[in-house]
Amino acid sequence: MHKKKKGLYGLSALLIPMLLLIGFFALRGYVPFGHKTIVQGDAYRQYIQLFGYLKDVLAGKSALSYSLSKGLGGENIGVFSYYLASPFNLLVVFFQKSQLISFYTLLVILKLGLASLTMYIY
Repeated sequence: MHKKKKGLYGLSALLIPMLLLIGFFALRGYVPFGHKTIVQGDAYRQYIQLFGYLKDVLAGKSALSYSLSKGLGGENIGVFSYYLASPFNLLVVFFQKSQLISFYTLLVILKLGLASLTMYIY
């Protein structure tokens, strides 16, 4: 297969799932196109709160080494490495804390598109 054709298939593998998700979210009124949200249960109680914490860490308002946000306090490096170490999470700096649900939605779209590209490559 020619390199040009492979590149087109790879780009299609990346963009088609992303565009389908964006279209679905727009048609059904999900954030950022409406008021519905894909953030439910643990995604809200954990991820949205943790992204707020990461935003504070990146702004210098909190530290990875220790946080009082864990009840009586404690080291947060385990929480960081398990939940927040993805390089895509650094995109949180472009969002306000009030926009973290939109950020989470964007992250899901981006990661699913990249998962599709990875499966194409394999």
